[in-house]
Amino acid sequence: VLSLAACPELTELALSGRTITNATVTALAKAFSKLRSLDLAKCTNISAIPASLASDCPDLRIVNLDRCTKLTDQSVLSLAACPELTELALSGRTITNATVTALAKAFSKLRSLDLAKCTNISAIPASLASDCPDLRIVNLDRCTKLTDQSVLSLAAC
Repeated sequence: VLSLAACPELTELALSGRTITNATVTALAKAFSKLRSLDLAKCTNISAIPASLASDCPDLRIVNLDRCTKLTDQSVLSLAACPELTELALSGRTITNATVTALAKAFSKLRSLDLAKCTNISAIPASLASDCPDLRIVNLDRCTKLTDQSVLSLAAC
């Protein structure tokens, strides 16, 4: 994968299902400063998002971390340093209500949020509509702890 470093103009990188490590993600972020889209879905060896991701990839708009099962809430929250994100996919993660609230506050430009199969989520932040005024797509498929009242809070979007 690191042989791609010779392509500094790369703007989209999809590595879904690869057995890459935290060190590889860090090296890729440093190598591709023009990266706008990063797909790490099903990269189950990743346990952290590099703290330098926002500064290394200031144009980053799309991040897919679906089923990156080793990522903790704290790791996911490190994405808050990437305020330009418009699409974030976190399906199959064990993130909490507090993390969803913090991410909503961090990403005012968010248009798409995928939380499918995030079975620890039991509420949608009431402030989601005001925090993310451009939000158009929310996937809550199989978020089994969500109540009717929680889902109705999306009516403000």
